[in-house]
Amino acid sequence: MASTFFRALHDRVQRARALGAREVARRLRDRVLRHVWWSEQHVWYVADTHAVRGTVPDGFRLRRVVDRRSLPGDVSSVGLRVATAVAWLAVGGELWVLENLASSELAFACWIFRERAPALAARGGWFRVPPACAVLEDSFTAVSYRGRGLAPAAWRCICADLAASGVRALLTKVEVANTPSRRACEKAGFREVAAMRFRRRLFLRKVHLTGSGKPVASLRQALAAESG
Repeated sequence: MASTFFRALHDRVQRARALGAREVARRLRDRVLRHVWWSEQHVWYVADTHAVRGTVPDGFRLRRVVDRRSLPGDVSSVGLRVATAVAWLAVGGELWVLENLASSELAFACWIFRERAPALAARGGWFRVPPACAVLEDSFTAVSYRGRGLAPAAWRCICADLAASGVRALLTKVEVANTPSRRACEKAGFREVAAMRFRRRLFLRKVHLTGSGKPVASLRQALAAESG
């Protein structure tokens, strides 16, 4: 029991160091506000997995984590909590990690969901992923590896893997004000397809999705439906 507690405490401390004090404070504030009084604006992007190709950067290895046994020990360095990672793996999430071959450090991580994906705007906090699609969530580059284009490179490689398994489109959302991430998406081959506004006032919630085309129609229906 004591060892479990100290492991969890160590995980929290390491993750806080990776995120930085300001980011930790922001996330704590946002976690509370999301349940009572919240508004956000996102842009949805889609990438045609068959049209996007890339290679793993020299000196790095990209691999998929599908269960707890293959979970890296230092996930806190890329902003992850072990408990969250284990929970998301248990519901079918795939954690993709980019590792420095020379130092074994984690440089980048992101999540792929093929069946159900988390979204605050969805009923119940999860939505069913549209057919032949997958959802990209929670990309994070370790501080010392930022500015090298690792995220777009990893996304392009992941698209090739998804295409080989029959996934035709990769969806992801980015906060409107997050200009660096939006540029990274465009660099990787994503195109903007919809704008979304979400507002919560205690028990009232409203989602407004603007855009056209099949991906947007499928996404609108998925977000409105019960998560199941």
